Parts: sequence; structure tokens; C-alpha cells
Amino acid sequence: MEPVIRMATKADIPGMVKLRRELLEYVRKAPLSDADIAAIQHFYTTVWNGTSPAYFVCPIGKAIVGQAAVSVFPALPSSKNPSGLCGYVYDVSVMSSERRKGIARALITALLWFCKDHRIGYLALDATDMGEPLYRSLGFKEPETVFLELWKDGLDTLDVDG
Repeated sequence: MEPVIRMATKADIPGMVKLRRELLEYVRKAPLSDADIAAIQHFYTTVWNGTSPAYFVCPIGKAIVGQAAVSVFPALPSSKNPSGLCGYVYDVSVMSSERRKGIARALITALLWFCKDHRIGYLALDATDMGEPLYRSLGFKEPETVFLELWKDGLDTLDVDG
């Protein structure tokens, strides 16, 4: 049976928090702190307005067993991205008991159709070892340029005057 995918609503938040927690504990290989859990709950209840970022969920019965999100932001248009719209894909997770049933593929496919319909011309994501083969099979590839990052701790120690 093909997984059912739909846009998330605020009523889905408890299941979304549970999935995000499972994903982060898998990536970090350690339980989340109370502060981390509070931050996740704050994001879903306060920051997420129910439409942006765009969240897709897979419900089975009353449980949310999979989710994926894309945040859309503007950038300068280019020949490769005439709209200038970019997306960052994240929070792709499937409950461990429901993996290998096509749910992640269905979630990402729905997300990609959303991006296509909204003329988003560039997508990026951070892949886990588990998710990388799926993303590659859907056309994601390594960037052609060096991708660098600077986190808050680096910004905090940055001496912009010196």
C-alpha cells in the first residue's frame, strides 16, 4: 500500500516532536537533554506557523510515522535558478518501526513536487548515512563548490574589529 502523505497541521505537533527527538537521538547517538526537547517543542508551537516551513507528514491511524520539511528563502536569481528561490530540506525522519516501507521516498517526493510547483530552483540538505542513498536516487548530488559553515560558537568568538 502506498504511504499517504499530507501537509502537517498544528494538531500533528505531538507526533512531530516525537519524530524529531528520535531523529536527533539517532544522529547524536545520545539521549536529548530537557533543554533540547523544550527547544523542539518551542519551535513547533511558537516558531512554526503551520505553513512555513512546509512540513509533510505520513499518518498511520492517529500516529505521525514520518515527516519532512523544507524552508524556502530568496536569493539572487541566476541562469541556474531564475526564480532565486532556494530551499533547505531537513527534519526527514521515519519512525524506526516503519522504515523500509517507502515512507521517506514518498515524503521527499511530495516535498520535491511542492518545490517544483513553487518554482524553487535550488535545494540543499544534510544527509545522514541512512538517507544518502535515497537522496542520490532522487537526483541530489554533492555541491560543485566548497560548502563552508560557521556556527554560533564561532560567531561568538569572532573578533570583527581585529
